[in-house]
Amino acid sequence: MIAGIVLEKHLEQVSERRQLKITRKTIADMNELLKKNNITDFPDYRHIGLLAGLYQLCVQNKKREPEPSEVADLINGTDKVIKTIF
Repeated sequence: MIAGIVLEKHLEQVSERRQLKITRKTIADMNELLKKNNITDFPDYRHIGLLAGLYQLCVQNKKREPEPSEVADLINGTDKVIKTIF
């Protein structure tokens, strides 16, 4: 799913712009890094965590396919993060 890749790239750019040392470039790891450095607040942290889970559901072979509403949540959530977290 492209939205997850876009989210991952955006979080990487935010981390680099803030001169944070990135050890692993996963959404979950960068989310932790941004929270730890007070770039994101708790609601944003939880929202990005949800998006990371939806992305994993979309890309991994699981027992079920993501629902259309989950895919829409990932796309809309990624759009929101890009517009609100710099």
